Amino acid sequence: MTGIITKKDNVTTDTINRIIEEYNIQVKRESEAFQTLAECRKAYENTFSESDLNSYESALEWYLQMTDVTESLIT
Repeated sequence: MTGIITKKDNVTTDTINRIIEEYNIQVKRESEAFQTLAECRKAYENTFSESDLNSYESALEWYLQMTDVTESLIT
């Protein structure tokens, strides 16, 4: 995680470290979702099958959910 974290309102260092750890775990999940999305897109582009389209749509939905979770953690 990059950026500046300020300590105020009696927030402990442990709390800050836990938030950073949760953020890093979530970023990893988002990255994995993006990789899956890219793989499903490539499979669909090679076959244009209904099954691969469904997989791509599911992967896209999962990726968008992961980006929403990441954004929520940031804000």
